[in-house]
Amino acid sequence: MTEVVKFSDATNLGFHAMIQLSQAQDGEIPLKDIAAAIEVSEAHLSKVMQRLRKVGLVSSTRGPTGGYRLAKTPETIRFYDILVAIDGPILPRFCLFKRPVCKNATCGLGKFVGKLNLNVKTYLENLNLAQVVSIANTNQAA
Repeated sequence: MTEVVKFSDATNLGFHAMIQLSQAQDGEIPLKDIAAAIEVSEAHLSKVMQRLRKVGLVSSTRGPTGGYRLAKTPETIRFYDILVAIDGPILPRFCLFKRPVCKNATCGLGKFVGKLNLNVKTYLENLNLAQVVSIANTNQAA
């Protein structure tokens, strides 16, 4: 079965790592522990975490007792912010092809695709980290 919404591996890592950090009891988690919890390579996760740190979503401490922590409260971190930090913004697209092939300016499919992209963007802009953690703890759908 096909997926309607698909994020890059890097964005998926960012989403998962941010959830891990939001659930940290002491606030800071070593990179190796985050990588082990989500079963990914430390090297790939490190690159993702660097992007999140660069935009101020996480902070880090170096050294043997260092790690990562959220730089903001979970309520203020939007999933769209995570996505933009890693892959850039969702751009308005009105065609399913890499380059538009339809010469019809009133293509109904194009309007559908454009609205779908806008709805996904709006949904991610209104979804924060605290909400996702709360939903996960209550077994609800987001």
